[in-house]
Amino acid sequence: MADVRRHNSERRWFTSEFLKNHLAARPALALPDDAFVAMFADPDIQQHLGDRLDEARKTSALWRADLSALIAERNEKHVLAELERCRPLFDTVESQPLTDEQSRAVICFDNRVQVVASAGSGKTSTMVAKAAYAISRGLVAPDKILMLAFNDAAAKELGTRTQLALERVGLAGITIQAGTFHSFGSRVIGQATGTRKRVPRWMDDGDGVGHLSKLVDDLKDKNAAFRTRWDLFRVVFGRDIARFG
Repeated sequence: MADVRRHNSERRWFTSEFLKNHLAARPALALPDDAFVAMFADPDIQQHLGDRLDEARKTSALWRADLSALIAERNEKHVLAELERCRPLFDTVESQPLTDEQSRAVICFDNRVQVVASAGSGKTSTMVAKAAYAISRGLVAPDKILMLAFNDAAAKELGTRTQLALERVGLAGITIQAGTFHSFGSRVIGQATGTRKRVPRWMDDGDGVGHLSKLVDDLKDKNAAFRTRWDLFRVVFGRDIARFG
């Protein structure tokens, strides 16, 4: 109950891990529901619990309930409340107001969230708004946010639009890290090894595929296990699935 009250008071999303941990911690129920009702009706138990009786009943009911359904229902209520409460942010964070689907993706703050969206549907706007929402609600510190894109142009646009969005919602002066997956990986490798790796020069000479093929051939000649795995991938897993029918 304490965790539930804290989440409600801080207007936080109930995560998948929250549900998993509480389900794992819940002991097997040894009594049927009617036995619990009868137990709390016992005068001796009521006298022992005193002013904690109502709290014990609520806790017992919550412990016996379908937690998955309760949390799903509570998170949906949370979304509806945040849609209303944070509407000014969703309407002004980008040049155009966010759609309901975008706003819902922003509000959903499970520990891992996958959003599937088509080209031109506003994925960048959703990422920008999620960063602004997280900061304005105190969910994540700005220096803990990292926004990544697949190429330099997209990363630059992401960073620029995020800074403009933060200014629009009154968070000017806050900086968010934005870059490419490759630059982030290179930075992590550099910090871990003490050296900064560079892309091989032959990657820019126009025959990168040929060089990679030679590397693969050399590995196949030197390592029988690699050859087996490579051939399995190339012949089986590396092929498109045939059209249905």
